[in-house]
Formats: sequence, C-alpha cells, structure tokens
Amino acid sequence: MSTLATLPAAMINRQRPLRIGLSCNRFAPDFNRDVYRGKELLYLERDSAAALARVGALPYMISDVGDRDYLRQVIADIDGLVLTPGADCSPTSYGQEPLKPQWCGDRKRDEFECTLVSLAREQGVPILGLCRGIQLLNVALGGTLYQDIVELRPDSLVHRDGQRYDQLEHVVTLAPDSWLATIYKTPQILVNTVHHQGVCDIAPDLQATAWAPDGVVEAVELINAETFMVGIQWHPEWLHSQGPRAAERSEGAPIFTAFLAEIRRRRGLT
Repeated sequence: MSTLATLPAAMINRQRPLRIGLSCNRFAPDFNRDVYRGKELLYLERDSAAALARVGALPYMISDVGDRDYLRQVIADIDGLVLTPGADCSPTSYGQEPLKPQWCGDRKRDEFECTLVSLAREQGVPILGLCRGIQLLNVALGGTLYQDIVELRPDSLVHRDGQRYDQLEHVVTLAPDSWLATIYKTPQILVNTVHHQGVCDIAPDLQATAWAPDGVVEAVELINAETFMVGIQWHPEWLHSQGPRAAERSEGAPIFTAFLAEIRRRRGLT
C-alpha cells in the first residue's frame, strides 16, 4: 500500500502548495498606545496574504526577530519571497538625509528586508516586491528613491491621495519584452496608485519595465538563470473582484499566478 511517506520525493513536491514568505510590517514601540504599550508590533495586511492564498499558495509572515541566521533558515524553507507594502524606506538607507521629518521612513525595516533580499538572492529564491517592495528592492541593490514625488517632480501625476486611496488610478505602459508584458499581453494596463515615493536612480542590476504617463517608473526586473526579482509599484493584491472599479482595472491575480508558475519552473515542478 502506497502512503505519503513512501511516495517519491518529486511526487510529494509536486503535490504540495508553494510556501511564500511575506516580509512583515512594523509598528515601533509606542508608550502612548493602550494595547501592547511600549512593545514593537509585527503584522501583515490581510489582502497581501489572501491574494496568494487565492491562487493556491501557502503565505507565511516572516518576522523580524533580529537574527540573520534565523532569516537564513526561513529563506531556505520557503519557495518564494514577497516584499510587502507599508512604511516609507528611509533616505539614510540610500545615502541621503530626510528632506522633511515626515519622510524619515523606517530604517529598521529597511535593514530587515535588505537582509531578506541578500539571503534570497544567495539561495536563488524568487522575489516579488509590491509598492514599498519595488522601492526596497531598488535600494537593496544600490539605487535611490524620490523622497516625495510631488516635491521632487512637480510636473508629475498625483500618485497618492489620502482620501481617495486605492480608488486613485492611472494607466501603466509595459515594456514589450518584460515579464509583465508576457502576463497581460497588452501594452497598457489600468492600475491603482497609492505611493508618494518612487524609484529615482535605478540600481545597476535592475531594468525598468513599466512607466506611469508622467515617466515615473512603475516596475523593475532582474531575471536570469540564477535570479528572479520583479518589483511592482502598484497594489495587485487589491485588484480583485471586490476592489474599486474592478470591472475597468487590470486584475492582480495573474501576477501572483505567474509568480508561482515561475517558481515551479525554476524548481522543476511544472
């Protein structure tokens, strides 16, 4: 009688869902907070995990416990890494000082996620960056950011509106030979936009593959035999049937489906 324990390893691997690690968001210790007063909180926004679960993955939050060896073991245990949205990257992470106090960002989270990028690249784990994730990926590989698009590119579109939030949108033009173009098979898609920072100087290893109408970079990639890294400035996890203007906007699910397919292809599981 055949049991799971006696099945060939390749067959077992083909049957299990892919494990996708998602970098945690962070609330710094706050002594004015009633709940967990003075404690650092790590969390994950629901839709980031739900979007992956909907396409058949097993999403797990990667916690920042301040231990590189722990993170190395986590990266070795997952099939793919998602750098999640959230707080600004700190200008000090790319050699600048904040132009305004409110743009100081989260240096501690930057260091945590830069470690994840380094370890994932070292171990050949594919990476997908969402919103903050594209910015962190660019910083981790040696690029810089606009600390505030409106301030530093005054002729730009409005990329973030606190009131309209994910109801704000614009078209994105895709590079014809890009990974995203192979997914959508169209030169332009309509997406949400919820960011005030953006890619400025692109890291040497990265290639810009999508742009907003004002020229702001909306996607980057580094794809070769050893490495898969894609950063996306919008929020595909919010582009689903229950999201704003779902009928008019390009769905986000194909990105996550294609990410899982790429992982399986690289692991010989297709």
